[in-house]
Amino acid sequence: MDFNAAKGEKTAAAAEADRLRQNIEDLIHLPEQQRFREVLGNLPVAVYITDNYGRITYYNDACVKLAGRRPELGTDRWCVTMRLYWPDGRPMPHDECPMAVALKENRAVDDGEAIAERPDGTRVPFLAYPRPLRDSSGALTGAINTLVDISARQRSADRLERQTHRLQLLNRIAQLVARDLDIERIAQSVADATTELTGAQFGAFFYNVVNSEGNRVKHFAVSGAARGHFEKFGVPRDSSLFGRTFRGEGAIRCDDVRTDPRYGNNPPYCGLPEGHLPVVSYLAVPVVLHSGETLGALCFGHERAGIFDEGTEDLVAGVAAHAATAIDNARLYEAAQSEVARSRRAERAAQQLAAIVKSSDDAIVSKDTNGIIQTWNKGAQKLFGYRAEEVIGKSVTILIPPDRDDEEPMILARIRRGEAVDHYETVRQRKDGSLVDISLTVSPIHNSAGKVIGASKIARDISERRAAEAHRELLLREVNHRAKNMLHNVQSIAVQTLHNAKSQEAFKKVFLARLTALSHAHDLLARSNWRGASLAELVALELAPYRGGGPLNWTIDGCEVELEAKTALALGMAFHELATNAAKYGALSTTTGRLEIRWRVTPGADGADMLHIDWTERAGPLVSKPSRRGFGSRLIEHGLAYELEAEVRLAFEPEGVNCTIDMPLTPMEMETLSEPSA
Repeated sequence: MDFNAAKGEKTAAAAEADRLRQNIEDLIHLPEQQRFREVLGNLPVAVYITDNYGRITYYNDACVKLAGRRPELGTDRWCVTMRLYWPDGRPMPHDECPMAVALKENRAVDDGEAIAERPDGTRVPFLAYPRPLRDSSGALTGAINTLVDISARQRSADRLERQTHRLQLLNRIAQLVARDLDIERIAQSVADATTELTGAQFGAFFYNVVNSEGNRVKHFAVSGAARGHFEKFGVPRDSSLFGRTFRGEGAIRCDDVRTDPRYGNNPPYCGLPEGHLPVVSYLAVPVVLHSGETLGALCFGHERAGIFDEGTEDLVAGVAAHAATAIDNARLYEAAQSEVARSRRAERAAQQLAAIVKSSDDAIVSKDTNGIIQTWNKGAQKLFGYRAEEVIGKSVTILIPPDRDDEEPMILARIRRGEAVDHYETVRQRKDGSLVDISLTVSPIHNSAGKVIGASKIARDISERRAAEAHRELLLREVNHRAKNMLHNVQSIAVQTLHNAKSQEAFKKVFLARLTALSHAHDLLARSNWRGASLAELVALELAPYRGGGPLNWTIDGCEVELEAKTALALGMAFHELATNAAKYGALSTTTGRLEIRWRVTPGADGADMLHIDWTERAGPLVSKPSRRGFGSRLIEHGLAYELEAEVRLAFEPEGVNCTIDMPLTPMEMETLSEPSA
């Protein structure tokens, strides 16, 4: 690089700048130029002049105020030394600013809007009116640039826009609350619109409602924040800071709640708890009904200080008045709807009661305080045999047997005292002279003044219940006998399982499974009052735990056989042991295995029918004969032989376990036989 040449160029540029400054000074000191300078200096708008290279040759005080600095004459260029932005905030390239365009294109530019950034970071919106300057020959010599600061105008426009938006929001709120009669929707609409109206970061409408029990319950609608924030910390308390608003005494407005002397004066004296919304600016306005009742409060917050002003408070107060009126109207509407619904329910209840009385199988009769029958339903006709026209107007004593004629005076005396007679069991006499056991309920009937004017009487036939009670006593004796047998079975299972168990956990698992199998058989027997259980249902019940989510891999086939209780219990345990073994080691342990349970009944040599059952497993894992006989094998082979006189063959063949059971049927079991269903 030729440093001497560069140094020469720099020296020449400096000399040119000195010459230019001198020319400017000479021009300024001319009388005409001096007057021109005074005129420009007194203008309230920024004016600066550049040469045809864009270098500033003159500026007035308004230009310094707008730029926030004093430019250096002959050196600074506005479009280069200032950061400029388009009105929407995007950076403006220097060659696209209005002043550069005027010089580049040698033309005037009107209303060139831009934003200048001062050295302190503040920004000023302005309108630029650059005009080219020419000498007497018409040659371009520079430009005069007029910059109009439009900050105030823009602030006015922003205020007007905010006011217009607020008016639109107020109008929207008024329309919303005027046409809605649902309190929750009103509250949410008011919270959303007022949060937007105030510029709050988040807001809430805390309001009271009266529940079905007549108690005041505080609800809230949230805007700008998750509902969980308020559910976690609860509604504001009646503290020294919030109490004034929630008592309806007036609004609270804080520019910085942290500096308020009332802040943090309530237990636990820590201000905002951890995780609470970051409230710095705070505004709360009570919502008070025309009656003076405090309905609740509108509360708003922001994490920055000084957000809410007096005008905002007045706006919210106006909204609160609208909200109070709307909610009052909604309450009146709800009360009217509730009254209509109550009347309808009462009417339906009366209709339903009349229908119940008319169609009830119970005898429902009304009588006056002297025992004269007033009404008589179909249930009474069915129970006592009299038609309504035969008894209405007659004394109810026509139903009382001679040996119980002291009951009616006692009942009437209690009714006159306003007492009820509940579930009084007695005997009444039918039209044909037969006696019937009944349960009697008698209740007094009052007029609108509360005076007893008669009685309603409900009589229920309890003949079947009395018979059932006698049968139940018989069954209890039978259950006692069977329980002893069951305890013996459980004891036997426990002893045998414990003898074969390898660990306490193994004993527990197997013992509970065997008890479950025993309970399955009991469940089947209980459905028939221990008269018997279906063999097909018994097999299906024991296999049910191994059903899985796919197709069944077993087949059950045989005629309908109703087993006696003793037989069902023994076979249920045997099927459980076989199914458990198949699920662990046999056909039910794989998806390819197949299990067939088939049975048939054939005539026996001594006249008793024989039940033949085949349990066959195929296509499962390879089977090997066990080295010892466990409880399951002994239960199947020896237990069935002992309990049912059965002949059992249990074979562990390589392709699968096969078990055959041949046993005689009892006479009762033979009576229940039927052909297998299709």
